[in-house]
Amino acid sequence: MYTITAFVDDEQGGGTISSVPVTVKRTDVTQPITPLAGETGTVSSTGDKDTSRTIAGDDEDNIGYRAFWCFDLYSLKGTEVKEAYLTFVTHKIVETPFKQTSSGLRGLYIWQIRSEPGQLPDYYKPDPVRELAPLMWEAPEAIDVTEEVNRIGRGLAPSDRLQVRAGFMSKTDGTCDQDFIEWEAVTLTVTYTKK
Repeated sequence: MYTITAFVDDEQGGGTISSVPVTVKRTDVTQPITPLAGETGTVSSTGDKDTSRTIAGDDEDNIGYRAFWCFDLYSLKGTEVKEAYLTFVTHKIVETPFKQTSSGLRGLYIWQIRSEPGQLPDYYKPDPVRELAPLMWEAPEAIDVTEEVNRIGRGLAPSDRLQVRAGFMSKTDGTCDQDFIEWEAVTLTVTYTKK
């Protein structure tokens, strides 16, 4: 709460003073954030990198694929994050990547990772930092990442980036079939208050 005080002088020795209390409320801002193009894409188990699409699964040559997304959250520094959600839009699912048998790729992991900025990470490194959701047996739709984004907003995280990796339990299912999920888009939507 603030107080605005005004003094009026009639220039003849008289005047009056008055104060008015004013309450200022912080307003919440909701902002969609898209991933960084050069740090988002697909990495194969053979080391190939592709920033034109994001897939997780395998192909007919038994090469595994993981999808990566990176969000630059520097603009959220010094804010109080109320909510943050990753929203996944699936482009297509080929064959049966979520097969639960030992011959399938089995469940999908969504992990927070930490790697060097400016490029796609390697398939095998870095090691995951935190599991963002329980093991999934179907295409993800939304994942709550409020805690992770709030740490960035409060300046408690070692990086201003939220880096995410999606990959199945098994690198490949050992068949000559391709089994994968491909995403059309992944967006981070953050609701925050400026301090």
